[in-house]
Amino acid sequence: MSAEPRGDAPTHGLNGVSVTLLTPLYGRAHAADLLPGTTFRDPLAARLLARIDYRLPEVLTDRGNAVGSVHRAIVLDGITTEFAARHPDGVVLSAGIGLDTRAHRLDDRIPDSVTWLGVDLPDVVRLRRTLLPDDPVTLLAASVTEPGWHDTLTARTSDRPVLVLAEGLLMYFAPDQVRFFLDSCRTAFGPGTELSGDYFHPRIALSDRHPIVKATGARFRSGAPDGRHLAATAPGWHVVAEHPVMERIGPVHRAVAGLFRLVTLGSRPYAVAHLKADAPD
Repeated sequence: MSAEPRGDAPTHGLNGVSVTLLTPLYGRAHAADLLPGTTFRDPLAARLLARIDYRLPEVLTDRGNAVGSVHRAIVLDGITTEFAARHPDGVVLSAGIGLDTRAHRLDDRIPDSVTWLGVDLPDVVRLRRTLLPDDPVTLLAASVTEPGWHDTLTARTSDRPVLVLAEGLLMYFAPDQVRFFLDSCRTAFGPGTELSGDYFHPRIALSDRHPIVKATGARFRSGAPDGRHLAATAPGWHVVAEHPVMERIGPVHRAVAGLFRLVTLGSRPYAVAHLKADAPD
């Protein structure tokens, strides 16, 4: 897809909004071509991408990264669907929601009784509201690394099961910010809260060699050897499951991931962790 606007449809520039949100949008928009053997499709992502002014070099369009973003979405879609099946009265909160379209994509698979919430920086929220005026997600403009970010959400989450999704987010946080985010989620939403997010191994996250760093200028600031170490970043969390992502991309990536696990004695280069908050002692 070209970065040129199509027809007479209005376009919207990023206006300083982090361009890192474009790569997963690009991947989902091209899912039919990237992964023709799967049922994953996101036509809304394609429509959103066509309405945004951006510079193509800022978007990772290579197959590996694009396919990886789709597989990450597939994993988190599965976690969300399973959570909603267990908790039809639950809340799904997307931290750093960007231009995520999960609420639209899973509309026919998630009960209407589930509440969708999203948090992101003010510029991103403004862009999202412009592009998605009929968004089923209730948005909050805030930084999840600042105290009180969740204060206005607790009325909606009180005594309800909560799943927090941190998609493409944690690697941009410094270790103390990851700790604060986990602490604040457990404090605000209580024991039993579930949290799913992707992470890189520190050897990759801190190397500044990932293509998205070169494409956007953004920097990864933390990583984790595995889901257990991510959960141990803050007290009161344990890992429920760990889902490989890099291995799903293709044979070459699977081989590289296997070699990485040998070198690191079992750690994955990139994965999605599913955590759960413990009850207080």
